[in-house]
Amino acid sequence: MDILCFFICAVLGYLIGAVPFALVISKIFYKIDVRDYGSHNAGGTNAGRVMGKKIGLLVILLDGCKIPLVFLINILIMKYGFGIEYSDMFYTYCQLFSAFTTVLGHSYPIYFNFRGGKAVSCTAGTIVFTNWLLAPIGLGLFFILLKKWKMVSLGSLCGSFICVVLAFIPPVAKLGLWFHLQYDIVYPLTLLMIFLVLFIRHRENIIRIKNHSENKITWLK
Repeated sequence: MDILCFFICAVLGYLIGAVPFALVISKIFYKIDVRDYGSHNAGGTNAGRVMGKKIGLLVILLDGCKIPLVFLINILIMKYGFGIEYSDMFYTYCQLFSAFTTVLGHSYPIYFNFRGGKAVSCTAGTIVFTNWLLAPIGLGLFFILLKKWKMVSLGSLCGSFICVVLAFIPPVAKLGLWFHLQYDIVYPLTLLMIFLVLFIRHRENIIRIKNHSENKITWLK
């Protein structure tokens, strides 16, 4: 039953993560495919660029909330689904792996030819809803860099990376863990895997940053 529960939670994480809110909103309300415009990405930044500031912020919020939604569903499944009282460590592994599959789903959605977002909001959601100490550090660095250079990609990569580094320092990471999450090497490794997805999704951005040609955002002012 442990394996079945783990598998169900992971798959549901992917399927929920794969809901591309930017694309759904653009198709239903604007009759366009947001991926055909701007940076050709189905994420909050491009949604704001193409459909306006309010829509961009809405998409960012909805994408970030995928993580707590998945965590809540997982709790219900583990509590009521199999009639088994799972350990805090199993709970931790299940939630962390589901967060990773949610990020994968967001980045490579099965519903739309695996062309999704760049995992920024889901990565932020994972950090915020797993560790109250790392979250303000990562978000703080993100907003400092965003204000200075107006590049979401740079802020996202740097903010996420510092959280990964700090997650490998047990006294720091343990202090900020939420709820029944337990610390062991799986926690920083999960954040590292999520960062690698973020990094891969930003390969073109990294090249443009290096060449001083990266797009700068203005609608978040």
